[in-house]
Amino acid sequence: MSLRVISGKLDIQSRSISCNLQDGKAVIPCTIAIEVLRDLADHSMLNWSTDVQAFGLLIPELERLANIKYRLGRIEENGDLVLGTVDLLRYGFSRPRKAESNPAAPGWRIAAE
Repeated sequence: MSLRVISGKLDIQSRSISCNLQDGKAVIPCTIAIEVLRDLADHSMLNWSTDVQAFGLLIPELERLANIKYRLGRIEENGDLVLGTVDLLRYGFSRPRKAESNPAAPGWRIAAE
C-alpha cells in the first residue's frame, strides 16, 4: 500500500511543514523542508502564493517522494519521514498531476490556530 497525505493538522514552521501520511493502517509523521516545497513548486511552475497553497498543489509529488524514501527504509530512528533537499537530488523531480485531477483536497488545520 502506498503512503497518502491524510486530513488533519499541518504544523507550519519557518523551515518546515509537517503532516501525517498513512499507508492503510500505520500513520507516519512527515516533515518537509520549506526549501523542498518551494523548489518543487518553482520547478513545476505552479501558481502559488503561500507555502500552504504550494503544499496543497504538490500533494501527489510529495507522496511520490515519501513513498520512494519509505520503500527504501530511509526513515528516522523515531519512525518519522523527513523530506530534505538531498531527497530531490536522490529521487528527482517529476511534474505533479494537475490540481484539478486530484480528488477533493483534504481538509487540514494549521497548528498555529
